[in-house]
Amino acid sequence: GEPLRRTYLFLGDYVDRGNFSCEVLLYLFSLKCEFQEYVWLLRGNHESRATCGYFGFKEECERKYGVELFNKCCDTFQAMPLAATISTPGGRFFCLHGGISPNVTDLHQFAEFDRFAEPDMKGFLCDVLWADPVTVVHEDDDDELDAVDRKQAMGAYFPNTLRGCSYRF
Repeated sequence: GEPLRRTYLFLGDYVDRGNFSCEVLLYLFSLKCEFQEYVWLLRGNHESRATCGYFGFKEECERKYGVELFNKCCDTFQAMPLAATISTPGGRFFCLHGGISPNVTDLHQFAEFDRFAEPDMKGFLCDVLWADPVTVVHEDDDDELDAVDRKQAMGAYFPNTLRGCSYRF
């Protein structure tokens, strides 16, 4: 239903997920305009010019609406916040699309970082958008995507070879 007095936080990757990325994005933007205090859109790794250009959003957007709309969408992506905190009766939660960079020692660094940049293949913005959690920690797991050495995964960061950038944690 309509987000009347209910807050919605979207964690990114609004595009490159099918044939209607433009319409999904425009719908979310319209919700944000109509319900500014209740709808929040964080930037994901597909909200970058290079990534959405590679995975199809650029082609879809230019085919349907022209290059100017694609460029405006990319400008908007760069203005999106990278993280949010949510306070609930169960506690406070820190939310973002990817993960925390091993270079982050204080959450105040998020406020100091230039979120308007395009992400490189390494560094703070890359990690915030591309880092992946380890979901399975078993030494004998056959699934290479989620299996890591138990000792290596305990509270550590290690290269995200699956993505070719950032870290797993």
